[in-house]
Amino acid sequence: MNTSETRVRDVFRFTPTGEFRPSDFLGDTTLAKIIGKQDFTGLYERDQVTDTNLHFAEFAVNPQYILDNSNNASGISPPPTGQLEQNRSFEWIVYLGPSMLNSASAHNAHLTNIPFIVAPPRQQTVTNFKLPLE
Repeated sequence: MNTSETRVRDVFRFTPTGEFRPSDFLGDTTLAKIIGKQDFTGLYERDQVTDTNLHFAEFAVNPQYILDNSNNASGISPPPTGQLEQNRSFEWIVYLGPSMLNSASAHNAHLTNIPFIVAPPRQQTVTNFKLPLE
């Protein structure tokens, strides 16, 4: 399975500040001195996050393949076929050179690029031998 994840974050933040001096309105009075200077700070924030997670298979078989070839170990009848995680997708192995089982690294392996596109044919006949479960 292949996965793609995208996160878009949109943040808006506004921080207003203000100062209130009673002496500006009441003059240099005792009441203005009792109230004193006042500082105000506000905060407004809007944080919007959009997450997108995609799981996909570039190549997969149709749901009928699972119905024809499933041992139905889940016990659900018919077996679930709608999601790609249920053995409908497949991956590829490409032979690039000699075995490296006894090598400590790929140094001096003289591997080349893959000179072709790795993809299945548009149509292919498959023979399956389904053994009965005991």
